[in-house]
Amino acid sequence: MDDRYDPEKQFYDGINPAMEDFVRPYKNYMLGAKRRFIITDIGREWRDERKLTKTYVDGVSNWEQEG
Repeated sequence: MDDRYDPEKQFYDGINPAMEDFVRPYKNYMLGAKRRFIITDIGREWRDERKLTKTYVDGVSNWEQEG
């Protein structure tokens, strides 16, 4: 894992090629895809309450105050 990037973004799109190579031989899948989701994302509600915007550039999330 490269701590400069969001953990969930490092498995695809070439953000962390070494990690992609490491996990490639293992079977994996996204839980919840085309099924009932098992995790609720409360981050968007938290972000909206604080009037924050999140931008994502090259594997890095940036948080900014709106306005």
